[in-house]
Amino acid sequence: TSNMIFKTIDGQESHAERILIANGYRDRFVNSEAINNGTAIADRVNDFSVIVLSEPLIVKNRVRLLKPEEVNGIIEKKTPIRMIGMSRHDATQVIDGVPRILEGKLIKPEDAKIIFDKYYLNGNEYWAPKGAKYTLGPINLVLSPGSGHGCDGDSGAGYFIQDGEEKIYIGPNGSHSVGVPNCGRPAVWGEYGNVQNIEPAYNHLDLITQAEEIASQKDLNWKAQLEAEAKAKAEAEAKAK
Repeated sequence: TSNMIFKTIDGQESHAERILIANGYRDRFVNSEAINNGTAIADRVNDFSVIVLSEPLIVKNRVRLLKPEEVNGIIEKKTPIRMIGMSRHDATQVIDGVPRILEGKLIKPEDAKIIFDKYYLNGNEYWAPKGAKYTLGPINLVLSPGSGHGCDGDSGAGYFIQDGEEKIYIGPNGSHSVGVPNCGRPAVWGEYGNVQNIEPAYNHLDLITQAEEIASQKDLNWKAQLEAEAKAKAEAEAKAK
C-alpha cells in the first residue's frame, strides 16, 4: 500500500498507510456459466473502501457525508449530482487526463428498475444475455446525455452535491450500470435511459470509524494538525497584506 501516492494540486503528498475494505465485498461475478444461464450479471457487492493516509492532506472545501434521510428530498428537487474524472475510456480508449464533469440526478428505485428491466428483457445491454438477472444499487443515478460517463470517474472523487461552499459526498460507482457509454462500450447513449448505481458512504460508517481509530492510535491527529496549519496559513496571509 505504501506505493500508493496521493498528491494535491498545490504539491502536498501522502501515501496509503492502510486500506480498509467493506465486509462482504465481492468483485464482479462474471463467470461464463452464470452469464449464460442468466443467474447473475456483473454485480459488485459492498464495493467500498477507506484509505488511511500516512500524512494529512489539507482539504480546502468542507465535505460531509450524505444522510439517508436526505435522499427522497434530493430526488424530488432533482438536485444535480456530479462526479469529476480525470480520464476517459470509450470505444477509442482515449486516456488524456483531462478533467470531465459527469452530471445526473437521483431517481426512485422503481424508476431505475423500469429502465434496467427494459435493457435486460430485450437483451441489448452490452454484455447481458436476454433475461439476465441483476441487482439494483442502493441508490441510482440517471445521467444527463453528453455530460460524461462512468469511466470518466475512475480517477475522480466519487459522486457529490455542491451546496454553496460545502460538498456533500454520496459515494463511488456502485454495482452496475445500463445504457451508459462506458469502458470500451460503443460511445452512444442507450435508447431507454442511462442509469448508474451509487454505493452510498452512509452504509459504511463502521469502516470510517475504524479508519479514525487507526489514525488516532498512530497519533495521526489530523484535525488538530490541519487546524494548526490553516491558522498558520491565515496568519501568514494576513501579514502579507
